[in-house]
Amino acid sequence: MRFGALIALFLFSAMAAQAFPPPAFTGTDNFNAGAMDSSKWVSVTLNGDAALTQTGDGVVRYSTATSANGNAVWLWQVGVAPFSSDWSMQMDVANLRTIGDSQYFNIGIGVRNTANIETQGYSVRLDATDGTPQSIGWETDKEAGGDTTMDRYNTLTQTGSLLLTWSASTHTLTAAFDENGATGGYVWTAFSTYDPTLADTWNMTSGDTFTFLLTASSQSANIPTTDGIYADNFSISGTSAFITNTVPEPGTPALLAAGGALLALAGFRRAGRVKSVRN
Repeated sequence: MRFGALIALFLFSAMAAQAFPPPAFTGTDNFNAGAMDSSKWVSVTLNGDAALTQTGDGVVRYSTATSANGNAVWLWQVGVAPFSSDWSMQMDVANLRTIGDSQYFNIGIGVRNTANIETQGYSVRLDATDGTPQSIGWETDKEAGGDTTMDRYNTLTQTGSLLLTWSASTHTLTAAFDENGATGGYVWTAFSTYDPTLADTWNMTSGDTFTFLLTASSQSANIPTTDGIYADNFSISGTSAFITNTVPEPGTPALLAAGGALLALAGFRRAGRVKSVRN
């Protein structure tokens, strides 16, 4: 390509960037600063003495000072996403702590209906839970009308990446994971979907917005910051993500061949939640 053509291409790209700037809610955080970036986040402790802490080592870590149940949240302050805008939110996570009796702990990302932020949410996380058997898995919460239902896909990995993505044209929220994380480029596997426009979900309409968050919680566990529950490389873009794979639905032959006996997992200890397990 000639020099003049390169200049023209550069000028066109610059004008296009000005004409079509990224949506106001998008952004990234690699957590390299010595403390939480207050221009991007506000910290909230919802239960116990739980905390999400950033100290400059390139990650944000979850901890609790006592064994009381804990839940800590960072709310994204850059902006809310309009109902009509596609978006994708992702983050790398690690959950390396050994599971103890009657314990669970997790870290992940979530989205709330801004108009009903306390009662309507959808989140995805890497969760470790004591049960029969003990397990670690990719898990979602779907909160609406005071009820919470869950999807779970059990895994053997303790690290990976999480994705939540919204398609405005199909009114679909999708939760996905990549067990290899950024290694080799992200390849997403969907395991849960949600339509927030339905009357029995959030009844969202064109005037509503999404609020984003980083979340972690635990039960019956004293967790120091060195215990390996942390996250890195948070980002929100203004496009819907490409999903490469989808896990089999519960009850399919593929599920049974992979170990459908795990469907007999004991009921989850978080009251009021209905759980669907895949593996």
